[in-house]
Amino acid sequence: MTTIAEEIAAAIDGTQDDNWHVRRQAVAALGQIAPTDPRVLTAVEDEHRLVRRAAVDALGVAAVLGNTEAIEAVIAATNSKCSLKRIAATCWLSRVSSGEPEVIAALLLCVQSRSPDVRQVAVAGLARAVPSLVMHALSGESDALIAAQVLLHTHLPLFGCPVLQVFNTAQQIANTARKIANHKL
Repeated sequence: MTTIAEEIAAAIDGTQDDNWHVRRQAVAALGQIAPTDPRVLTAVEDEHRLVRRAAVDALGVAAVLGNTEAIEAVIAATNSKCSLKRIAATCWLSRVSSGEPEVIAALLLCVQSRSPDVRQVAVAGLARAVPSLVMHALSGESDALIAAQVLLHTHLPLFGCPVLQVFNTAQQIANTARKIANHKL
């Protein structure tokens, strides 16, 4: 029976193997244990595209869970020359639904990609992120407000109408709720 330490050591050794199959499996295994391990971050630049994809997937899981280092690495992967890496990174970013301005900005850049697959995933991710971003903006967070304003000018559809309409309606509802809360009976 192996211990967790032995499994981690084997995964770390595997990331340096000459065979890309072994490196891919090692990165995937290490990604489950420690997705922001330096060897996973290094594997994002591996010579083989499927190893790079495994590294982006490992980081993507951590990004969805809110790990800021992983989010930064996935955002950086959206600028890769490798199409498989760009698509994987965009897919993972589209699952980060907390509405962080950095994620929104990266997805907005992905909407301008030459790849139709990247553009489609980015638009879907933006549509999912808008509600939380609108709530952050309505609460007065300055970064979220700036990101929301940028989104408003992109004319992306949300719930069948432009984001600007959704934001304006949400703002009216929030103002009405404040008035009701402040009203004295």
